[in-house]
Amino acid sequence: MEKMRELIRSPDLFSITNALFGSLAIFAALVRDLSLSARLIILAAFADGMDGLVARKKGASEFGKNLDSLADTISFGVCPAILVFQTNTIFPEVVSGLSASLIVICGILRLARFNILSEEISMKMFVGLPIPAAAMFIISLFLALPAEWTGKIIALVALTLALLMVSSIKYPKYTGKKLRPLLIMIGLIAIVVVTKPNIFMGIFTKLFLVGAFCYVVFSPIIFRGGKNDNES
Repeated sequence: MEKMRELIRSPDLFSITNALFGSLAIFAALVRDLSLSARLIILAAFADGMDGLVARKKGASEFGKNLDSLADTISFGVCPAILVFQTNTIFPEVVSGLSASLIVICGILRLARFNILSEEISMKMFVGLPIPAAAMFIISLFLALPAEWTGKIIALVALTLALLMVSSIKYPKYTGKKLRPLLIMIGLIAIVVVTKPNIFMGIFTKLFLVGAFCYVVFSPIIFRGGKNDNES
């Protein structure tokens, strides 16, 4: 039996960091520091992106693949679900609880499906909305909109995102040269989040919401159109 230190490779350190930020985000959400929780999820997303980038260069192990999915469940499933449940103001608690639970359930279903897809498919596209993208959309609402607005729509938004995760809609996957600009952008946001949180809470949050919305709503249409052009 292999020892733990023999199983852990360099990409897995980023998965562990992802899980660390996700766990801290959960603790922040439990004490209702929702802004801090949302910012910690952004840091988790940066660690998750670095994990994927390093794994493509160094090679991913079966251990690392499972570790990545578990870390994603913590950071982009459980924590956003807590945020959804705590901030809903219009629906009964049982409704918001079910909506929040669907974020976790559909998220783990989405991750399980991704893990069994053939490498040829998983390298080209995402089938269903990626769980980090769903989490980014949720936290962008918390950061960019007034609390009373978010509380009224968050349960319905969570339900919609949960269904998108288990759908068969094709989303573009950014790898290689396409991934680097995205990681640079997330990295810069992460730096601002840590060093200048007050600046981040201004115009950046609005741009963040627009970017998250465009990926969720418009990128499947653009991706399908570009795919059809390439096939014709």
